[in-house]
Amino acid sequence: MTGISLAASNIGGPSRLAVCLGVSPQAVSKWLAAAEPPLERCVRIERETRVSRRDLRPRDWGDIWPELIDAEHPWPPVAPDTTTQEGV
Repeated sequence: MTGISLAASNIGGPSRLAVCLGVSPQAVSKWLAAAEPPLERCVRIERETRVSRRDLRPRDWGDIWPELIDAEHPWPPVAPDTTTQEGV
């Protein structure tokens, strides 16, 4: 499960996440397909869903938010997504 899919699940689904963030359901669907939300939405998603920015952007969170590198992780990390796009 990716961070953004967990965020959607935590708040009641993609449509509910879209309403909460003031974006279209299509935008959230795009984020789910890309497996990560845009940078400018991550802080709000973290606050609303309790899914950390580390989990929302696992590939680049340390470059974007270096202040989080030494910070205590506020919530348990999301299990890594072990699915691949091959054969899907």
